[in-house]
Amino acid sequence: QSVNYRVQATVSSGEAAIQHIETSQPDLILMDIHLAGDLDGIETADILRSRVSIPIVFLSAYSDQTTLQRAKITEPSAYLLKPLQERELLITLDIALRKHQMEQKIAHLNAVLQAVRKVSQCLIKEKDRSRLIQQTCNLLIETRGYQAAWILLEDPREFSLATIPSQLEAYAPLRQMFDSQMLPSCVLDATQQNDVVMLENHCECCPTCPLRHLHENT
Repeated sequence: QSVNYRVQATVSSGEAAIQHIETSQPDLILMDIHLAGDLDGIETADILRSRVSIPIVFLSAYSDQTTLQRAKITEPSAYLLKPLQERELLITLDIALRKHQMEQKIAHLNAVLQAVRKVSQCLIKEKDRSRLIQQTCNLLIETRGYQAAWILLEDPREFSLATIPSQLEAYAPLRQMFDSQMLPSCVLDATQQNDVVMLENHCECCPTCPLRHLHENT
């Protein structure tokens, strides 16, 4: 905390760690090998690896080959042995976070390229404009992992909306708004700019958004 890290929580069991991490999505996890409960730190890390993309740094007094081999399988960002020096910890945290950020950027660029390639294929194959727009929205959902994507044409006014199945009902108010030829304030602002528009606080930036209920706790 003295070097501007914020500790969201400290838990003693693997089960509690999984529950908290899936909810809070921290930037980094410091994981001890020996934990209370039925799961040790390595088992907990293995479960988390399949559910979230968060770097994990192991802290442990165990340096035997068996433990190290088990830990390697979970692909941790680092494995630190106790007793620990503060400077060693801070350097490791900094490297782990920067490495993860670079990996995320590479993954993002690869996803963008994949989406562009698939959209380009649609442009070649699909001649119907409405189907082309809808397929493009669907591709953004599939390749980029978005919860929703929509493309709005101003002249003539036409839109296509795609969402993941679990969000279909949640986005119904937006569809109704578009059908009524109305636009949220964030969309109106975006039409006045040539640059990409990103909203960090949706509730404050877009008071007329019909999806405010989705962002009230974010």
